[in-house]
Amino acid sequence: MNPIHSITNHPTFLKNICNHLSDAVAIIQKKDREFQFIYMNPTMRKVYGNLEGTPLNEWGCKGKLDQLKKTFIRADKRPDKLVEGGNGSSVSPFGIAYGIQSIQQGMTYFLYIKMEAAQVIELLKYKEQELAESESRYQTLVETSPDAVFLHDEEDRIIYVNQSGIQLLGATGANELLGKDVKSFAYNESNDDVRHRLEMLLSGGLVQGPLERQFQRLDGSIIEVEVHGGLVKYQQGKAVQTICRNITDRKRQQNQLEYMAYYDQLTKVPNRRYFFKALSDELTWGKKHGTMFALLFLIWITLNRLMTDLDIKLVMSCL
Repeated sequence: MNPIHSITNHPTFLKNICNHLSDAVAIIQKKDREFQFIYMNPTMRKVYGNLEGTPLNEWGCKGKLDQLKKTFIRADKRPDKLVEGGNGSSVSPFGIAYGIQSIQQGMTYFLYIKMEAAQVIELLKYKEQELAESESRYQTLVETSPDAVFLHDEEDRIIYVNQSGIQLLGATGANELLGKDVKSFAYNESNDDVRHRLEMLLSGGLVQGPLERQFQRLDGSIIEVEVHGGLVKYQQGKAVQTICRNITDRKRQQNQLEYMAYYDQLTKVPNRRYFFKALSDELTWGKKHGTMFALLFLIWITLNRLMTDLDIKLVMSCL
């Protein structure tokens, strides 16, 4: 059996050997129709980041991934050899030459990158520059976003807010919001409910969204907001990113349309559509909870005459 095959078939042996190498080593495997990193030694993680469990199509651009997959195909044809790929940063997904050996055709591959000290330093500088540029682009997008963006730490304290978030809560500057408990802005919702939702996000869980909630601004006024939340990394720690959109005007228009649909515009009395909706709601609720309800159907024969003889508003108030 090929030595590479022998090593990869014994995970503990693989880690004992590869964890002390100054060269970069990784195992790439096909899972759920996608190739992903299933093991990286410390050198690989140091230079390229911890990508274990990350699909290749989420890691690199299509051109470089196509080049890597072509190397997989060449490696499948020579399973006893370490096939060389990418001789330069323009074609290599890793910035330098690398080797691929097929462990299981079309499924599992051994990745080896010989790392000279100068190359490691150069790659680390490149990665730092790339990260700084990426963070700069992200911050520009966030700062200019029309939606409010908040970051809060594991103790629910606001640690970042963009300009739209400052305006949303009626502050004059970020210093009025930083350090405050994000739960203090939730209106008509218990702190326990908000904390439960944040704990779920911090643990990596998902909260079905968007959620419609009410916030209380610094001046005490209440606004309607649409909220999305997710887990992000912030300064080597975990944080929850909350994106909020002010939907107060939209909710007001929806309420107006609903009122027009269910109330007579002249008398302001609930109409037939409202009656059937309320009846349907009661039937549904009764069926769900196993209860009964009574319906009184009253016909007022002299109603039309009363409306003719008396003031219509007086008749409606009696009703």
